[in-house]
Order: sequence, then C-alpha cells, then structure tokens
Amino acid sequence: MDIEVATVHSVKGETHIATLYMETFYHTGTESKLFSERFNGIMNNPLNSYAQDAIKVAYVGMSRPRYLLYYVVRKDHFIEYLDSHYVRDVWDIRNI
Repeated sequence: MDIEVATVHSVKGETHIATLYMETFYHTGTESKLFSERFNGIMNNPLNSYAQDAIKVAYVGMSRPRYLLYYVVRKDHFIEYLDSHYVRDVWDIRNI
C-alpha cells in the first residue's frame, strides 16, 4: 500500500481510498473552534471570513476519500468545541 503525505491544496481534484485530515491553527483558531457550530448542527449563524476560507479548505480535504475519513482533533479541543450528542450521533468518535 502506498501512503502519500500531502497538503490539502496539492490533492485538489484527486480521490483517495482514505484520508487523515489533521486539525491545524488558522488565523483565529483551529478548525474545531471555527467549525464548532456547524459540526453541532447550527447553520444560521454567519461565519467570519477566516472561518469561510478554512471551511473551503477543509471541504477539499474531507471530500477526497472514497471510503474512510479520519479527522484528528486534540482531545481538549474536542471536549471544548465539539463534544455533543449531535456530533456523537453523526461521527464515530475514537479516543486514540
């Protein structure tokens, strides 16, 4: 099995069997902070321009895999921003 390590921008237009998307810090916060409302089903609050740019990049990265997406988030960020029954109902959460 070949494993490729690449940036999101370098894989635009490609598909993969599986993708590991690792949380990063973008201007005002991490993806888990910037997207916390979206991940928890709150869609009516407007996103700031940094969050809008970050969500576009995340979409490219998270839409590459055909079968498996791992989204890696620091445990304390998950607890603070994402841990809710809504997220747990949609995502298969693994504590690694």
